[in-house]
Amino acid sequence: MNSTNQTLVATACRAALVSRRALACGARLSLFLATLVALAVAPRAAVAQPAVAQAQILFDHGRQLLDAGKIAEACAAFEASQTLDPAATTLLNIASCREKNHQLTSAWGAYFEAYRVARASGDSKLARVAAKHAEALKPLLAQLTIAVPAERRISNLVVFRDQERINPVTWNYALPIDAGTYTISASAPGRRRWSTTITIKDAAVLTVEIPTLRGGQEPAATSTDPASGAKPPATPSTADASGAAVSGDPEGSTDGPSSSGSEPALKRYSKPVTISLGAGAAVFGVTAIALKLSGDSYYDRAKSATTQPARDSAYAAANNRRHLAFGFGVLAAGCAGAAVYVWARYRREQGPATATLTPLAAPQLAGLAVTGIW
Repeated sequence: MNSTNQTLVATACRAALVSRRALACGARLSLFLATLVALAVAPRAAVAQPAVAQAQILFDHGRQLLDAGKIAEACAAFEASQTLDPAATTLLNIASCREKNHQLTSAWGAYFEAYRVARASGDSKLARVAAKHAEALKPLLAQLTIAVPAERRISNLVVFRDQERINPVTWNYALPIDAGTYTISASAPGRRRWSTTITIKDAAVLTVEIPTLRGGQEPAATSTDPASGAKPPATPSTADASGAAVSGDPEGSTDGPSSSGSEPALKRYSKPVTISLGAGAAVFGVTAIALKLSGDSYYDRAKSATTQPARDSAYAAANNRRHLAFGFGVLAAGCAGAAVYVWARYRREQGPATATLTPLAAPQLAGLAVTGIW
């Protein structure tokens, strides 16, 4: 074999050696990333099966409670089952349970939701059953109108039904409601709180008119049963379609729900989570850049090496660092994306967002990402 052939064979062997090392490194990185994905997915997959089993046990328990006449407990069991494993059949049982508990509006809503779910899944038989029950309940629903005339819509006016804040979009609309006793209250900054207590029965149509809120003393809140027609003196009243009246003290009382509420969990945890994710993105990004620069340095060493073993070693070290830099770059981008998502969710709940800067790093890119909601 002449010297030229010997040189070609040696070059080919060296190239094959470098390729095998690069492939081995790439395989190790792929296995590492696959392991990370498996670890992320495995907990959810492990939880899914027990959730279905728990939902079935709760469903069966709800049926037993319903047969025993324990309606409230049965409703709670069905709703817990629906939370774990949503199903149209569970919604039908929730609706039936609410109907037996004389919560006709809640039952009607559950029947209608069961109809939508069954129709979406292609179960026409179940959809027809749900629609039939919902249609039969509709004439029996009580209706309540929270009337707020335009001239009384003062700035930052809030209206509550018990502890539930009434959306201003639904003011002046007759909406279905379960029969029962409710406290209607209204408040605004610098004004006295007003409240009244009403009792509404099945199929009743009732209107509660919010008076003009003003200052003054704070007499106790008044109440009335629309079925009895009792009217407290010297207070504004609104008659419903059947002639029953609802009255309230325009000066109101200090009792009633607070408009502030407790601080949401998202507000409490979004900042530390965002900071942690941003710090993780920065650390991973800096590590990726450092590994990339180190890999480039080893490539330069390989090019300037005077012996073949030194050259091969430098090439292998360079490849290892390039692959690790890519992996850390992916982790940095993931942390940065998660930080932007959490911060954007927080800003949407807090109001108009301002622009935010998020560190972004990858093997081929490093810088800051400007995000926000405008």
